[in-house]
Amino acid sequence: MTEYGWRTMFENTDYQGEPGFVPSQIGNDELKWESTKSWDVGFEFGLLENQRIRGSLGYYVKKTDGLLYDLNMAPSTGMDRTKVNYASIENRGIEFDVTANIISTRDWA
Repeated sequence: MTEYGWRTMFENTDYQGEPGFVPSQIGNDELKWESTKSWDVGFEFGLLENQRIRGSLGYYVKKTDGLLYDLNMAPSTGMDRTKVNYASIENRGIEFDVTANIISTRDWA
């Protein structure tokens, strides 16, 4: 596949000693870019004078539509595969981190 998955491409060939051309790639006029939408929200916190314990908590959602996929074609077409917009995927999750400075003295090495 080339970067021109939406176009039908041809290549030169030899047919019984005569020049000719055959399709090298079946195009897809409905092929489009994947699209992604995402958002996240979070907050940061600090305890004990904002120095001893610090951290953050966040929530995110990311959805991608029109994932590109190499679709296997029937052998009778003479082509192996073509690109299609096949599926959607959604990722969501929680992020959490904490940093603690438990012991903080001049004598501590």
